[in-house]
Amino acid sequence: MDVNFITKSIFHQLFHYQIISSTLPNSTDLDLKSNYEESKVVNVNNVNEIIKLSVSNNNQQKLIVHFSSVAIFINHQFIDGQDFEETNLVPNFYATSVGYIQSKVISEKLLINAAESRGIPSIIIRPPDIYSNPITGIGHSNDIISLLVKCSKEVGYYPNIHKSLFTTPVTTIAKTSINLIFNENSWNQNKLTPSSIYNLNGNPIEMKSFYRVLEKHFNCKEIDYNQWIELVSRSNLKSSKRYSAFHIHSNQHLLTNSKINNLFKMSNSTKELLVSIGSYNGQDWDINELIILNNIVSNE
Repeated sequence: MDVNFITKSIFHQLFHYQIISSTLPNSTDLDLKSNYEESKVVNVNNVNEIIKLSVSNNNQQKLIVHFSSVAIFINHQFIDGQDFEETNLVPNFYATSVGYIQSKVISEKLLINAAESRGIPSIIIRPPDIYSNPITGIGHSNDIISLLVKCSKEVGYYPNIHKSLFTTPVTTIAKTSINLIFNENSWNQNKLTPSSIYNLNGNPIEMKSFYRVLEKHFNCKEIDYNQWIELVSRSNLKSSKRYSAFHIHSNQHLLTNSKINNLFKMSNSTKELLVSIGSYNGQDWDINELIILNNIVSNE
């Protein structure tokens, strides 16, 4: 587990309660440029090792917490009004060619199958794109949305990509995840289906919300996406160089060709659970103008 993701005291509590976590390959290897074979070395193989560790002592089986992603439902078709429960949703490996996301799909399937066959109590948490700290503005340095906005500020233009996406502040995801893990009602006691799955996404946000901040505070203008790519590729500024290295050369059209349907949501049962443990305040889940601005001007 990456002890920098949460406090060391929480880290030690997890082991005191015999909980192990497969967060290490997920929180430290956000790599959208690798293919599946490259991504599975970390994201799939490590889950296998976590499963082995969980069942290594039959007298003291360890619980598993696994961080997946709502991105596994990129290009998934949802039906308006359908019964929406996380455990009923089956992601499609072939819905995207991004190896990192494909490895998340396989990791979930591995853990669910192992949990059912071995009776391992487990929690799968699916966060959305994790945005920056609302106060400090600091977030993941390679996050595709944050970098796109910062690049746009650097070159003075933003791309004509108009779509909605799911993103939530890191503070909300961290607090909610910890509250879920240490609440006994979060764990499924049914040994036939011992995995509990939680989508931790708020309402979708339109890209124009980010563009409004760029227009208002930095006088940025809209241009064609391909022209924007060209400007960013030629820029020697910090965010542009990082965006080019991590996204343009391998996933140039990830934002234009991929989408999570707006019908995707947190199930009512998950929302009710979060309300009961004091972890659902709609305001805390939203990205507003100040949060976006803080992220743009942060010195990461």
